Amino acid sequence: MNIKLTISLKVLLSNENGELLVLQRPCSSKRNPGKWDLPGGRMNLEQPYLLELCREVSEETGLNIEVERIIGITEMLFPLQKVITLIFQGKANSKDVKLSDEHSAFNWITPDRAVNLEFTDKLQVFIKEHYFKKNP
Repeated sequence: MNIKLTISLKVLLSNENGELLVLQRPCSSKRNPGKWDLPGGRMNLEQPYLLELCREVSEETGLNIEVERIIGITEMLFPLQKVITLIFQGKANSKDVKLSDEHSAFNWITPDRAVNLEFTDKLQVFIKEHYFKKNP
């Protein structure tokens, strides 16, 4: 059986007030409809990963970002695909989000509010059980 490997890049973006940017997937989405997500997307393996992450974030939000460090890795296995997600921490240059049609809403939230949101499957465990237990 051939399993396709996909690498996804996400960033936990903060602004000058320490708020975090979350994006909501449309209710019409095939995967994780209505759930909250972090900016980012699938990596084009022919490009440098930081360039790809910055490009994805710019496309989804209109923001320029500064990537600081990697903070986590998740993996999900589907019948014909394995998705590895690299999660970075970064700073946004502005709070002025210009949302693409990939998401239906956005919000800048305080970190304590993040634990009450329903995130996409690949981020749910990381956000609630790993990241915020270490970084209250």
